[in-house]
Amino acid sequence: MINVLFKRRFFDALVVIILSALFLVSFIVHMPVESQKLLFGKTIIHSPVYSDFVANYRSILMNNYACRDALANKAVSTTWFNNDVFKKYCSGSMFYPIPYIHYYIDLPPLTGIVWFISTYTAYITGSHTDSNPLFSIEGLTIAYIVYSVIMFVSLMFFLYFYRKTLFRRGIVGFKNYLLLITLSLVVYGAYGWELFALVFLFIFIYEAIVSKDSIIPYVFLGLFSSAYYLGLILVIYYLCKFFLNKEAVSNKFLTGLGIGLLPYLVLLLLSPQSVVTWYNNVLNNLGCNNCIYVFISNNLNDQYLRAIAYVVVSVLFIIYSALLSLEEDPVIETTIILMISVVFNIVFLPQTLLILQPLIILSITRLRDIIAYYSIDILNSGIILLWFKDYELRKYLEFLGLPPKQSPTTIDSPVQWIAQMRNILLILFLLTITMSYINKHREQLRKYIGREAGVA
Repeated sequence: MINVLFKRRFFDALVVIILSALFLVSFIVHMPVESQKLLFGKTIIHSPVYSDFVANYRSILMNNYACRDALANKAVSTTWFNNDVFKKYCSGSMFYPIPYIHYYIDLPPLTGIVWFISTYTAYITGSHTDSNPLFSIEGLTIAYIVYSVIMFVSLMFFLYFYRKTLFRRGIVGFKNYLLLITLSLVVYGAYGWELFALVFLFIFIYEAIVSKDSIIPYVFLGLFSSAYYLGLILVIYYLCKFFLNKEAVSNKFLTGLGIGLLPYLVLLLLSPQSVVTWYNNVLNNLGCNNCIYVFISNNLNDQYLRAIAYVVVSVLFIIYSALLSLEEDPVIETTIILMISVVFNIVFLPQTLLILQPLIILSITRLRDIIAYYSIDILNSGIILLWFKDYELRKYLEFLGLPPKQSPTTIDSPVQWIAQMRNILLILFLLTITMSYINKHREQLRKYIGREAGVA
């Protein structure tokens, strides 16, 4: 018994060390060149991998071109709500610009707190002698470090609740831990906000398993949605489930969900203009981004593509909602609903796979599933690694008659070929999970169909 316990503790420690090392690599490969010189005295990675955090920081708080045009009265900032405040910031005034209040940032409110902590730490610890400390490499570097620390801590918390979820489901063995070791963790770990959101998702799943009649799981469902927009799809699913069959969901559901969604209410009260901007973007400005519908039209901003995506997701949502009523399993429900919401969405950002991977792992039973899983992981990582090299890829493959241009979003791009292979493999994975679920509940499904036919 002691020997088994020792092996388990040793393996747990080994997994933590490996995942920590992968995140450290991610931290370095996404670090801006200027920050590398500041921290290490030299450049380690000459072409850092794109990072949403760094890109947002540069476009909002270190945008020299926008400042130059604003100060010369040639243009008005499209990100800052008040151009006079923006000009004041550009001129070097010492004040902290508040996200959502002074400028728009496309982040859910709970994730916006991480942005606030990172940028405010950079402001209060930076030099206030010459110009606003946020408008400097030192400010970017401090903010990036704080952000990365929060993401790393989130990774550790996620791993803790992932382990507890496996234990509660009676899953043993090392496979489910080893499959967390992926290229995506390196490429997208210090990229966006997925690790932070995963904590709330897996607390929700764990609590839904151990105490589904409690208020707690639904609080964390709301918090997951407040940290990651994708969670709103899960909220809609559980709302439908609650109103169609109140016995299937705890009567504390609405209370818990309301508490978890309070950050949205706070944001609405503090900055209605941010909520309106976000709503308009979702309604009018979403274009096909690595989506499966690129086969239909090369006009990625076609409103009909958006309509098709909404119809497909809605139809699948209804079908799977009926199918999932056969069993109360938060893991299967969450996996399937999130998969159809991501794979068939008009926007499929590659970093989103970090949300799906731990859920997919729980459905893997065969060697071919593992092969497909890592194939998806490698293809998905290749999207951002090759995104800004589309022109070079086209030149290399010019014998195929590809037009020489930088256009990674169109179907004639090698980057899109990679994205679509990933999409197809994920759809096949979804079908595999679906067939496994149907086979498990074949008798219940026959009775359900017979009952519905009798009613008709």
